[in-house]
Amino acid sequence: MSDGQSGDGYRAQTPEGGVPLAGDDPILLPDPATDALLRMVTELTAELWVERDRRMVLEDVLVDAGVISSATLENYVPPESRRQHYRDERDALVQSVFKELRRVVATAAVRENGR
Repeated sequence: MSDGQSGDGYRAQTPEGGVPLAGDDPILLPDPATDALLRMVTELTAELWVERDRRMVLEDVLVDAGVISSATLENYVPPESRRQHYRDERDALVQSVFKELRRVVATAAVRENGR
């Protein structure tokens, strides 16, 4: 393999054995906005699965150990101090998901201004 397509770097770019990516920030589809949307959906899906998997495991461990009942989990209402923390976490997730769309807007602005 040629330079840049050997060893761990190549495998890291092609986890499913697909076509190697071109550079650190490739645009894979003809329309950058559509490409950004695809990245956003992919990022959101990955975030959702990690959180869902972790929550299911944690709930099962807690219920199986007798620490909490399923009903308690379903009916829990957090205090205001925790609700603010949850809102902050939600906002961080939204920022992470929409970062690609901001990148496209910034790139378009640079192109429009001739820079």
